[in-house]
Amino acid sequence: MDHCEKLTYDELLDLLICLSEYPPCDSYASHNFHDIWSCLDDICCWKVHQWNLDQVLTIADAWFMLNLSRYSDFIFDMLDKFTRKADSMSKDQLVHIFFLFNVCRNRPVDFAYEAALQNKIYEISIDEMAVIALGYFKTKSKIKVSSISEAMIKEVTKCSKSIHEISLTAIMKVTNIVRVLIL
Repeated sequence: MDHCEKLTYDELLDLLICLSEYPPCDSYASHNFHDIWSCLDDICCWKVHQWNLDQVLTIADAWFMLNLSRYSDFIFDMLDKFTRKADSMSKDQLVHIFFLFNVCRNRPVDFAYEAALQNKIYEISIDEMAVIALGYFKTKSKIKVSSISEAMIKEVTKCSKSIHEISLTAIMKVTNIVRVLIL
C-alpha cells in the first residue's frame, strides 16, 4: 500500500478483480479489507483523469463486483468527471452510467446525462430503458425531459406482449405509467 501510487491501470484493475475472488468479509468496514480497498479507491480517484471513459467504466465494474460501488469515492468522482462529456457518449455508455447511478443511489442524476439521453432514447431497447429507469428511481430523481418519459411509455406499449415484468415495473415507477393506463 505504501507504493500503490505507482500502480498502472492494468495492475489496479487486476488487484480489484483479485480482491473480488476472495471470500467476502463480514463488512466493507472490516479492518484489513477496508485498508486495502480504501487505498485502491484513493488511487483510482487520483488516476481517473488519466483514463478514457471505457477504462473508467471497466474499473467501475470491478468496484461493483466487490460490492463497494456505494462506498467507493471513485464512482462518485467518475460520475462528476464525465458530466461534461455526456453528449459524446454512446448509448451503451449512457446506459452504463445510469446503472452506476442505480448502484450508488446517493447521488441525483445530472441534467447533462439526461440531456444526452434525450438524444439517444429512441436507440435504446426496453430492457436498457429499465436500467435507466432504475437509475432515476433509486436516486429519487425525477425525469425532467418529457421526451424520455414519452419514449419509455411508447416502448412499453409497443413491447407490451413481450416485456419482462421487472423491466415493466422499473419503467412504471418513474413514468407514472399506472396513471396513464388507468385513464
